[in-house]
Amino acid sequence: MINRKWTTNKTDAYRCCIAMCMYLVCLAPCLTYGQSLGRVTRFSIQNGLSFGVVNSITQDEKGFMWFATSDGLNRFDGHRFRVFKNNPEDKKSLSGNYVKSIFKDREGTIWVSSRNGLNEFVAAREQFRHHIPSLQKHGVSDDVSDISQAKNGDLWIALNGSGFAGFDKRSGKFHFHDRKTLPGLMSNSILNVLEDSRGLVWLGTRDTGIEVFEIDGSRKLRKSGIDFSSLPKGRINHIYEDRFHDVWIASSKGLFLFKRQTRKFYSLHAKTFHDS
Repeated sequence: MINRKWTTNKTDAYRCCIAMCMYLVCLAPCLTYGQSLGRVTRFSIQNGLSFGVVNSITQDEKGFMWFATSDGLNRFDGHRFRVFKNNPEDKKSLSGNYVKSIFKDREGTIWVSSRNGLNEFVAAREQFRHHIPSLQKHGVSDDVSDISQAKNGDLWIALNGSGFAGFDKRSGKFHFHDRKTLPGLMSNSILNVLEDSRGLVWLGTRDTGIEVFEIDGSRKLRKSGIDFSSLPKGRINHIYEDRFHDVWIASSKGLFLFKRQTRKFYSLHAKTFHDS
């Protein structure tokens, strides 16, 4: 008597074996490619880049790569660079050549920092619209060091030496925050600002480390309850929130991680990050 169940299982197993072999044959090139080191292409001033120091990078809606340098703004189309610089005779050119930060907002608009205010790139005309903080408040520095987006769609900008400001994109007005107007702020030398997904505003300073404020329902700021006294004082170079809503802090004293679940800071004890 023939065991049909065993025969069927044997046939199925044979077919599975053949299918698996074909799958591995097809997958092999992918595995080989994945293990390769890839190709690194170097671009420098010899290739059209305006300056050898790149401070910030972003990509626009059309796929162009933008590079903020210490001497001009560069747009790369995959073949060549187009350099945007200040032209004193053109009021719609870039307002300053030292570009620390370039940022694409959720609406796709490119915003560019300068030592002469905030620049909004008008893509349809390939021109810049200038937003100058000092025109609205006497004595405020026009040196913009960082740009990020608030939860309500407006922008946050760091004003090197003059605190920081919220920028209303619809009205074009700045709302300034410094030691005189914001209780608890320890320094006006704000280098970077980030509003995270939980309504906290993280401020990175030049020499006093991190400061954190909460935003209430009316967009007012108050000191948060986060204890960051364990962090060493120093220059904060960048603040980043990952997809787990934890916050990474790159500083002159090392690399630190704020775990949202424990509300504690952790130092990454890697020799690479320990001295810078």
